[in-house]
This record gives sequence, structure tokens and C-alpha cells, in this order.
Amino acid sequence: MEFTCKIDGRTIQGVVRDKHKARKIYETAKKKGQQGALMVYNSPDVWSTKISTIPTLGKVKVEVTVISELKHDVQVDGIRFTLPTKIAPRYGQELENLPSGIPPDSRGIDITCAVTTTSHSDHEPAIPISSDLSWDGDPQYQGGLSGEFDPCKGYATLSQKDTALDKDFVLLIVSAAAGELQAILEMHPTIQNSRALLLSLVPKFNLSRTKPEIIFIADWSGSMEPQILQLKIALTVFLKSLPVGMKFNISSFGSDYKFLTKGYQSLIITENV
Repeated sequence: MEFTCKIDGRTIQGVVRDKHKARKIYETAKKKGQQGALMVYNSPDVWSTKISTIPTLGKVKVEVTVISELKHDVQVDGIRFTLPTKIAPRYGQELENLPSGIPPDSRGIDITCAVTTTSHSDHEPAIPISSDLSWDGDPQYQGGLSGEFDPCKGYATLSQKDTALDKDFVLLIVSAAAGELQAILEMHPTIQNSRALLLSLVPKFNLSRTKPEIIFIADWSGSMEPQILQLKIALTVFLKSLPVGMKFNISSFGSDYKFLTKGYQSLIITENV
């Protein structure tokens, strides 16, 4: 991972430190009125950043480079790239008593993904995007479609530039070689005779398609009272994800338990919830 923060032309290059030591260094710089930046790891896809002593009307640019493992999506038999775009309520509570006088950014969010695969691929977005599957280049610097034809390279960018997202950005990449056994060897750019080997394999099981019965177990006990709203949102997401024809039921428990339907008879999804 690489972290760089630019404040009015001054560049702060991130260095990996122990979490407690890094916080102490940042707080010391903050008390002295010095410019500083701190990035803290919270979860595999959530990082928090603090920046101190930003001048009035100053410009701040934060660049984060992360190398991570892409998940295999069973439904499309491809690769899934997920980029969280909103922290709350998925990862916590909505912040209250925010400082007033800070207008929202009407420009929304701008996401561009450059994709390189080992074989011809198709891109399937979970939200509206514009894409080009054979364009070799960087749209940020080229200023449009240019470059030589390459079926293994392409890019995807949001088609709605003025809308803030209320869900994660998900890009599905279906490649002819996604399920093949692959070994990738990488040489260290500066350390001699230092290398890393990545072995990638996707297990294949010839199982007949089935439509199982899914039972959701919901905790409605008193200790869950602060999280009831999040529980309802989660159940809504799960139900919307069920395919047509799937049987389901909901069992809730606290001091007692009960099912959504009497006689424990499951419901059947007949259309999108």
C-alpha cells in the first residue's frame, strides 16, 4: 500500500508505523501547528484519513494505492471488484451535529476503472457506467478514446457524474481464462533476487442446480434495540437478492421465538421484492 497527501503543493509521503506510534506522531505535529496526515486501517475495505493544519482555501489531494485480492463471483463465473462509496449506515451510524456552513459537493463522485486481463474479457457493471472493452490507454490523461486495439484491456467509468452513490461500486469482469490455473511471478523493482509467486485456482464442482430453502434468523432481543434499523436494512437487502422461485422464511427470537408464517410454511419469491 502507498499513501500520499498533497497540501498546497507540499507532499507528505506515508510511512508504515505501529498504529499507536503513528497516532502519537500525528497528534504531536497537530499540536505544534504542523501539517500532517494519518491513515488508519479499520477493515479490509475501510480506511480513515486525518489531515492537520490545512490553510484557508487550501487544496488537498490524497492518493491511496492498494494491492488486494479480487473475489471470485460464482453467479457470473468471473472476478468481482467492490469499491465502498458510503461508510454509514453500512459500517456504522450516521454522524450527527456535523459542522454547518459546509456545502455538499454537487459534483458527486467520479470513478474510472482501468482493467487489464490475460484474455479477452467482458465487463458487467452493477450500476450505470460507460465502458470501452478494447481501449488501451488512460482516460485521465489521454482525454478520450485513443490508443491501439487490445481485447485484454479496457476501462469503465460512471455515466452519472452528478449523482452521489448510495451503494457500493461493483464491477464484474468475466474472462475466458478466469477459471484456469495460473501462476504469476513478480520481481522486486529494487531488491535483487527478491521475487513473489502467486498461485490462483478456482475450484470447479459439477453440481446440479438446486433451489434450497433459506431461513433467516433475526435477533430481536433487548440488546439488539440500537441495531434494529440496521437489521431491517440487512433483511431487505437479503430478500431483494433472492432469485424467483426461492423458498424463504424468517425466524425472530428474543424472550420467545416465532416464524414469519404460521405452521412454519416457507414463502416463495414470485417476483423481485
